[in-house]
Amino acid sequence: MKSSRRAHLIVAIALASVVVPALAGCAGPADMAVDSSGWIPESSTGGSTMTIDGADNASLDETDYLDYEDDSYESDSDDWMESHLTCLSVMDGIAPRAAVSAVVDGDRVKFSSEEEAEEWIWDGFDTDPDALRVWAAAGTVDGRTFVWEDNGFSCDDAGKAERLSQSGSFVALYWNLDASTNFIFAKDGRLQTEFDPLVAPDTASWSVLESHGGEHVSDDDWWDRGSEQSALALQAKLMWLSGPADPSWLDDPSVEFWGYTY
Repeated sequence: MKSSRRAHLIVAIALASVVVPALAGCAGPADMAVDSSGWIPESSTGGSTMTIDGADNASLDETDYLDYEDDSYESDSDDWMESHLTCLSVMDGIAPRAAVSAVVDGDRVKFSSEEEAEEWIWDGFDTDPDALRVWAAAGTVDGRTFVWEDNGFSCDDAGKAERLSQSGSFVALYWNLDASTNFIFAKDGRLQTEFDPLVAPDTASWSVLESHGGEHVSDDDWWDRGSEQSALALQAKLMWLSGPADPSWLDDPSVEFWGYTY
């Protein structure tokens, strides 16, 4: 929405730079003189002021340009979820590196940072265009291990969930831009429930989730705050985390980044 509004604004300014000087050079007879002062107003544009000068071009002050936003749009901490395919898993009783070994099928490449892993992925478009390169990060939060797959979905697997929950609980949330989501909860080596967060847990699933510490919310509340956000909050409850997953988890120096290919 922002880019569209800005594009329209820039077009309007460009037209003004052509129309204003053109009209100014088309004076009629003396008794038909046109008052050009009305052609260069300061016009309010819904929150910012656009000033058109009377010379050969029109300009928009840089500050006004930066302030020209839809005031009804407010970014929030959940924006990162809207542009990712992610599988985020949290588990007990297994070290991060061992968790990655259990999650990722095949060879892995270790990276020193998320930026280095991203560069490897972009390089793959030139060197290995037929393969899907992804990265996974592994670390700890509140005493639990997490595996964060960016553009990956290896943990979206009930069989792996059972193996990774041998020493406690395992909760994985997968979401994609194509409205494909999945939530898996396993405990003590057994799958407890699996459901699609887009339709919210049913009565049977809620019964299982509540019995393990999950907080039951109504379907309306589930959807009002966003199905993925609600699922992250449920994951945090089941795993006794201090809060839902956040990209700041990746900033801890102990987090390891791995690249692999599907």
